[in-house]
Amino acid sequence: MRAAFIALSDIGARNYATLGEAEGLSCQRHTSRTPPSEAEARNDLVVNATHMDADAVTNVVCESGGRSFRHGCVATIMYKGTAIQWLQA
Repeated sequence: MRAAFIALSDIGARNYATLGEAEGLSCQRHTSRTPPSEAEARNDLVVNATHMDADAVTNVVCESGGRSFRHGCVATIMYKGTAIQWLQA
């Protein structure tokens, strides 16, 4: 099962455990390549949260622009969010 995006207001009374921060990155490695996309970064976030055994991701923020020397990118779009797992009642 893939993790889903959920707003804090939609969690309601459900109990959950916070697994940590998950990230998703879309990277343009060279100026002649395809620019980064929000869809790719969101998908990468969901994949990474799923690898953490998360059921959902909340508190999602998007950061775009800038170079990332760490990832070797001339332009990036980064999504970050809190990976959560539902607890049994």
